[in-house]
Amino acid sequence: MRNRRSPARRTRVGQEVAGPRVVEEDEYVPSRRPRLPEIWPWLLLLLLLVIGGLFAAYFLTLADDNKKSSTSAVTVPAVVGLKESRVVKQLDERGLVPQLATGPSKFPAGTVFAQDPGAGTSLNRGSLVKVSVSSAAQISVPNVVGSTTSVAVSRLKAAGLQSQMTTVPATAAPDVVVEQMPVAGTRVAKGSTVALRGSKGETTVPDVRGQPASDAKATLQTAGLVPVEFKVPSAQLTGTVTAQNPLQNKKVPRGSKVRVNVSTGSASTPTTTSGTTTTA
Repeated sequence: MRNRRSPARRTRVGQEVAGPRVVEEDEYVPSRRPRLPEIWPWLLLLLLLVIGGLFAAYFLTLADDNKKSSTSAVTVPAVVGLKESRVVKQLDERGLVPQLATGPSKFPAGTVFAQDPGAGTSLNRGSLVKVSVSSAAQISVPNVVGSTTSVAVSRLKAAGLQSQMTTVPATAAPDVVVEQMPVAGTRVAKGSTVALRGSKGETTVPDVRGQPASDAKATLQTAGLVPVEFKVPSAQLTGTVTAQNPLQNKKVPRGSKVRVNVSTGSASTPTTTSGTTTTA
């Protein structure tokens, strides 16, 4: 018998074929992110703009300051000889600041006798101007040279002045004024101090030769003198006064210095060498 072939199954177009079902999967494609814009050129441009703005502001400010300086300059007025209140008003009107100080002068009290800077100086508004104002009425210093110290102090006090006394060596009698400062006739503010120098008077120089140095110094100091010791070689005993200057019995101002040579005990002796005499 012949094998009979099964007739082939024909499939029509559009007809589903029996068999396992095919599952179709969709392929996932990630979405592309949008490209970010490059910002560094903009940052650089911004930085350049900021720097340019700063430079422009600096130069504008500098020019403005120079303009203000040129327009705010004022001239210092002459105020010496004017009353304090008037001076202050004038300086205020010009935009200047008065710096007041008081002191003695020949001008009446309350009158300006000095200014710094001087009249005609150009200053910026707000600058200081030093103004010196007379502090008190002026009086003339009396002459007290030749008066005793007590009389001189009384006369100065009666004139409204104070005194300061010191004693100095002088040939005048003791306690007599030999110098004054300021000198007579000088005009000063009331209450000022006048320096007086009174004489210590004269004394007689005692003879201290041959005395021990300590005794000689004590004797000179008792006489109102100042001993000054010098060591010298001498054949006399060590510590003995060999000479003095000024000499004894001389009249000198009290407080004068007297030199006394004091022996060291080592005398210089002549020696002869090859017919030549030398001092050892």
